Amino acid sequence: MTISFYLILIINILFCIFFNKIQKKLNIFDKPDKKRKFHKKVISSAGGVLFFLCIFIYFIINFLEFDQNSLSLRENFSLSIVIISFFVIGIYDDKFLLDVYPRLLLSFILILSFLLLNDDFILKQLTFSFSNSNIQLKNFSILFTILCSLLFINACNMFDGVDLQFGLYVLFLSVLFYTKNILPNLQLIILICCFSFLYFNYNKKLFIGNNGTLIIGLLFSLIFIKFYNSSTYYFYADEIFLYMAIPGFDLVRVCFLRLLKGRNMFSSDRNHLHHLLLKIHTLPKSILITQCLIIIPIIYALITKQYLMSCFVSLLFYIIVIAYTKIKINNLFKN
Repeated sequence: MTISFYLILIINILFCIFFNKIQKKLNIFDKPDKKRKFHKKVISSAGGVLFFLCIFIYFIINFLEFDQNSLSLRENFSLSIVIISFFVIGIYDDKFLLDVYPRLLLSFILILSFLLLNDDFILKQLTFSFSNSNIQLKNFSILFTILCSLLFINACNMFDGVDLQFGLYVLFLSVLFYTKNILPNLQLIILICCFSFLYFNYNKKLFIGNNGTLIIGLLFSLIFIKFYNSSTYYFYADEIFLYMAIPGFDLVRVCFLRLLKGRNMFSSDRNHLHHLLLKIHTLPKSILITQCLIIIPIIYALITKQYLMSCFVSLLFYIIVIAYTKIKINNLFKN
């Protein structure tokens, strides 16, 4: 265990002990409006602060120790800067409701700047499990990389709609990275933060906030790309797609429905998978269904190595659950 691990463990213990004082001091709260937000009381949106603080400390210590098997000094430093920038955007958004277009523009500029400094984080080709040939992205590589990162960041943001759902998804991805020996010390730190966050989130005292979904979505998307490009092969393109499938499917479906209704695709509504499930199920059952949609196709893929087929299985399960849920909701309103 490194010094960063023990330091983060202490920070999490102190966060849990002094939570009430910390949330009042941070003064980042999510208020119910009975339109889109139906929680019964004002709840702190400072969950991302814990993740940010611990991740930032990891990068500082990693920079000082310079582990040859980890990120380079330039990658470590520039990744720290871009995470700080996204965290500031998220905090401002949580407190003052930043419009989506300035947020996307700032995110685009920040990711572009990061990629221009770190060539190993740029997707240059797509390699699939079912094919021996690669798709070369060439001049489209940087733009495609930014698009992939922004899509995943926004999918994470939209996936954070009910208690436990996003925290469990982050927990799953960290376990995945840890089992593949990808920045294991960082994954242990994120796992510790996940357990602290899930405890307070389960007790309806803490949300992750945009400050959390932005930095976690950014960090995980860049980690996927970095180790997809690694000389020690870790991922196929269709394998990564599978891990991101359910939040991605829900993002595409909801945005498409908004456009069909003549609305802004970034406007808010309660048509996400978790919102539909909660109309006919309890929260624990809704969370169980969502997590099964994520995990079962991945288990199938890990056993069979059929990643493309598992993507189709994931999509089929998602469509079945959405269709069944909407039928049940319609019948409920008819009665």
